[in-house]
Amino acid sequence: MEITEGFTSISAGSDNIEGSARRSPTGARIVVEFRSDESLAAGQPVTVRYDFAGDGALREGMGIARPTRTVVRWGRAVQYHYRVSFWIAPSALMSCVAEKARSRASLTALESGIGARASGLSPA
Repeated sequence: MEITEGFTSISAGSDNIEGSARRSPTGARIVVEFRSDESLAAGQPVTVRYDFAGDGALREGMGIARPTRTVVRWGRAVQYHYRVSFWIAPSALMSCVAEKARSRASLTALESGIGARASGLSPA
């Protein structure tokens, strides 16, 4: 099953391989939480496509959806909430951060150039 909407939380953190506390992090654990109007089967594998950096670039991960809660509203509408987590290489997370930083730097440079031209000053 593919999940592309209904995300309620997306987070990332470093993680070590168990038993190797003296080593540096070996990967990043991505945790994606989402809601659905449909109940998923226990142990259902899912593929999530999500925009982690808000840059429009979709990333993909696969894992087992674990139920976190069920919300019933007005006695009829039911929403099922799930969490899926998976590993990515640290470089994949850092490339996402680097892309976002480059995007912000380009936007800032463009804005300061436009502001300088409007004020009659040349950008430094």
